[in-house]
Amino acid sequence: MRPERLTIEGFAPFRDRIEVDFSGLDLFALTGPTGAGKSSVIDALVFALYGSVPRHGKKSISPVISLGKAQTTVGFDFRIDGRPYTVVRKVQRNTKGGVASEARLESDGDVLASGAEVTQAVEALLGLGIDHFTRSVVLPQGEFAAFLHDTPAGQQDLVKALLDMGVLDTVRKLATERAKTAGALAERAKLALEALEEVTPEAVAACSQRLATLEELVEPVAEAEQSISRAETFVKERNDEVERVERLARLVGSISVPEDVAVVADELETLQSALADAQQECAAAEADLRALEKTSEALPSRTDLESAQQVIGRLEEARRRRDDLAIEDLEQAAQVALEEWQAAVQSHERSQADLESVRDRHTAHALAAGLAEGDECPVCSRPLDEAPKIQVPDLEEKQAAVRAAADARQLADERRKVAETALTEARASRRALDETIAELEERLAGLPVSDDLADQLAARSELDSELSTARSRLEGARESLDKARASLAEREQSAARAWERFGEMRDRLAALEPPPPPRDDLRKAWDELSGWAAGMAEKLTEQLIEARDVADRARVALEEQRADLERLLGEAGVEGNGSASARVAVAVAEAKAALDRLQERMEEKRSLEADSAEFSKQAAVASSLGNHLRANRFEAWLLAEALATLVEGANELLDDLTASAYSLALSGQTIEVVDHRNADELRSVKSLSGGETFLVSLALALSLGEQLTTVADKQAARLEAIFLDEGFGSLDAETLETVTVVVTELAAQGRMVGIVTHVKELAEQMPVRFEVRPGPDGSSIEKVAV
Repeated sequence: MRPERLTIEGFAPFRDRIEVDFSGLDLFALTGPTGAGKSSVIDALVFALYGSVPRHGKKSISPVISLGKAQTTVGFDFRIDGRPYTVVRKVQRNTKGGVASEARLESDGDVLASGAEVTQAVEALLGLGIDHFTRSVVLPQGEFAAFLHDTPAGQQDLVKALLDMGVLDTVRKLATERAKTAGALAERAKLALEALEEVTPEAVAACSQRLATLEELVEPVAEAEQSISRAETFVKERNDEVERVERLARLVGSISVPEDVAVVADELETLQSALADAQQECAAAEADLRALEKTSEALPSRTDLESAQQVIGRLEEARRRRDDLAIEDLEQAAQVALEEWQAAVQSHERSQADLESVRDRHTAHALAAGLAEGDECPVCSRPLDEAPKIQVPDLEEKQAAVRAAADARQLADERRKVAETALTEARASRRALDETIAELEERLAGLPVSDDLADQLAARSELDSELSTARSRLEGARESLDKARASLAEREQSAARAWERFGEMRDRLAALEPPPPPRDDLRKAWDELSGWAAGMAEKLTEQLIEARDVADRARVALEEQRADLERLLGEAGVEGNGSASARVAVAVAEAKAALDRLQERMEEKRSLEADSAEFSKQAAVASSLGNHLRANRFEAWLLAEALATLVEGANELLDDLTASAYSLALSGQTIEVVDHRNADELRSVKSLSGGETFLVSLALALSLGEQLTTVADKQAARLEAIFLDEGFGSLDAETLETVTVVVTELAAQGRMVGIVTHVKELAEQMPVRFEVRPGPDGSSIEKVAV
């Protein structure tokens, strides 16, 4: 894990938003006066990853919120194997004094976890819990020499806690529980074996023998069943033969001539004679009708004759009406009426003109009335020389004349219109009559027209009467013929049914080969069949006696075969219902199933015996493990190995940090210093100077971090950063210089190294420093590059 950026707002002394950019840094210092908030930067980083600050307690998060602030937000960007990650946490106070928190872990824009799952996801990414992280990545202030100066027992307790050796107690308890469980399973297997006491190889052999015996029965039983089946078939055939002969004997004995055979034959002869007479009468009627129809074809039809008579009458009437129209008289009357109307029009116009003239004079009189000499003329506007003198005209006489002329004109106009209408109607009637006459003449051209038309109509009527009589005669003859045919057909059906009964009876006797019948004489056919049946009855009686004897012997043999088969099955112990083969098959299947169950139980028994032995073995091993873990030998050995590994790792670091001047060694369970400059003298760690103590403590702390990383997760990501939060102010100048060289060496080894110090001389030797400054509104951070 390599840090890149830390963003803080409302966290501890940092009230406003602060951003710390670690990108591209290998070595830097967090510096500032005591209480400015240097360690709070490391607290914010740990809080972003794990949601708590160790010095406040893992479950106490409200102290991280700045005083006077309602919430805090911390964001941390980092990389693992080149992949970027961002974790953001927010804590907010509610109105009741409690806090609510939110968290989110992202990578390349994808949300990997949120809420309570973020801490688990971070632990999986880093391979470290918060305790391991604060001892391998963040080395807290004041803890460097605590492990070095502790007692051996205290050192062992710390290693036990760091290595989580409490798991040994868990393993011991699990071993004890497993011993109990395995013992119980072994006891259960023993009880199950007791239930299978009767499952033995002998029982399996006996079951196999029964199965073999039953399987040997399959073929003999099948052959016996086939023989019985053949015998059953033979018995059935013999019984069928007896039934057949009995049936034929009953049938032959029932044959006699039906009573209605003679009646049907006589009626059939009578109806055939009547049909012949009806056919002769029908032929004669048809001949007479054809002769009359031939004569009728030579004469015009009644319809044509009547049509010609009717057309001639209508034509004569149309010609008479056309002659009665008197068109010339109507034309002359119309001309006279026209002339009278024209004269009336002229007289009316003249009276109107006279009236207008009188009206003009009357207008002048009206204008002059009341004028005197010197008045202005109403026409020319000039003064009058004298008063006008005008006689008043008489209008009534002229108006009366105009009215009289108008009445005469109207009367003349009405007479003219009447005459013209009469002439128009007469001309239209003549045109219609001309069309009718032409149409009738055209129709008459296709009709028979002669002078003796009336005589032809009389002859046509007489011939039509004779044709009607002939048709009625033919119709009656045909009805008689149809009745004769129907009666004969009905009787022929009766005869056909009688022949069918005869055929059915003879077909039922076909096996006995009766004589062939005469097909044209029903009475004779029945007489011959009845005589033949009387002789056949005696022969069938003899056959029936013989067939019954053969059937009885076959039934006896069949019963003997069935008894033999049942005896064979009883000796084999085969019971049940159904066919013998099916019963044997069921017995074989049951024997197979019994053998399979027995073999399965035998296999189960072997498995239980193996399980019993295995569970007993597991119980013994688990019990032994539990006993071993109760003693302190294993734990002491494990602690010794862990301390040896820890010292070995510290020596690898000390070899570089002290130029091979010092190393550590275990004397029993106590860590001592080997002074290589004084002939490898062993001395107590308490004899080390301040600077020497710092170097040894730092080596042990780094070794602890490396070992914790290994123990925490074999797949943990490589830790690429370390933060040293230590009181460097207590070191002298020479030791301080040594520390500078050490941390520079650490940075050169590929880790990002961050030093938290208020020692100005040390901070100024770092290539980059983040200066933390307190203020009235909260602390601030400024990045300074050398």
